Amino acid sequence: MQKMIVCLSASLVTTSGALATPPTFTLLPGPRAGVGADVRGISGDGRVVIGASQDGVDAMRWVNGLPEVLWSAPGSNYRAAASGCSTDGSVIGGTRGTTGSLLSEIWHDGQATDVAAIPSFSAIRAVSGDGSVFVGDSGLGGTAFRYSASSGYQTLPNSGSAHGITANGQTIVGTDLDNSLATHAALWTGSQQTLLPAPPGFTYRNIGLDISPDGSAVAGFAQNVQFGAQTACVWRNGLSNNIGALPVSGTPAALALGLSSAGGVVVGQSGRFQQSPPAIADGHAFFWTSQLGMVDLRGYCTSVLGLDMTGWNLVTATGVSDDGTVIVGNASPPDNPFMIRGFVITVPTPSTVIQVAICSCFWACRRRTPRS
Repeated sequence: MQKMIVCLSASLVTTSGALATPPTFTLLPGPRAGVGADVRGISGDGRVVIGASQDGVDAMRWVNGLPEVLWSAPGSNYRAAASGCSTDGSVIGGTRGTTGSLLSEIWHDGQATDVAAIPSFSAIRAVSGDGSVFVGDSGLGGTAFRYSASSGYQTLPNSGSAHGITANGQTIVGTDLDNSLATHAALWTGSQQTLLPAPPGFTYRNIGLDISPDGSAVAGFAQNVQFGAQTACVWRNGLSNNIGALPVSGTPAALALGLSSAGGVVVGQSGRFQQSPPAIADGHAFFWTSQLGMVDLRGYCTSVLGLDMTGWNLVTATGVSDDGTVIVGNASPPDNPFMIRGFVITVPTPSTVIQVAICSCFWACRRRTPRS
């Protein structure tokens, strides 16, 4: 029996290639000493990480772990952030300005430009794969928009915000805002809007936060009642899939914030719902696949992948590469939760994740089995 376990484990690891490309955990620096980093997302090819300095002054990107300031908005009432990018990370969108008058910003070829065609108090939140189409929201009341150099600024019907776009720029995901101010996850293809259904028992509100590059899956969340439980959701073919929340003491709350090319890997945040102000407290980054279900990302990385994360809690996972092998997000030390550092984790390919987990189970069983 012992020989069979050893052979099977070796076969799984060799076949998956997990040892050929070891998993890694990297912390990302801020732009200046003593300033942390707030990671918002990652390019589809997994090479460029985007976000902001923790103090909100600088929009940033990281390439090979090295920080670069793209544009800044210095001053106590100013904000700057990079929130979306093209598949190769060469075109980046975001926002810059005062808290009362934000402007949409586009960075390309080393140059950041205010987009005059987009009204003030706006933010670009996502970019198509080739970097030609930008989506976000504008106006104090919130109106989702689509912008391209060829078509200009266009508002989306019955919309409150836009959070994601497919690689080909044809389908947008965001939030519908009806006359009662209720929010619903919605898709727009051209001027055609499609509302996404809430999962059973979570009909108070639901919001779409990201869409897979091929448009086959949408990530977001749904809530059962005001100030009630909140579950992470994935929609496929117009049908809702409640993927749950991590166990917590109190009212659970989870957000699905990013997914891979066909939605095979989903990442986000799960914790305890806090009423005032409404937020997720005691947040933990999560990792989801159909084989594993939802797991705590830090626990998975330390116990299954063997990564050393001593001194850091993974608070949220904000994005994942198209192939599902690079996950980004934010971490903080247990003794200083207000200090934020971005992180990059490389993991085995989704098709081998379950194999690596099985290997760990076999080895655990082997360690627990007494010698006869």
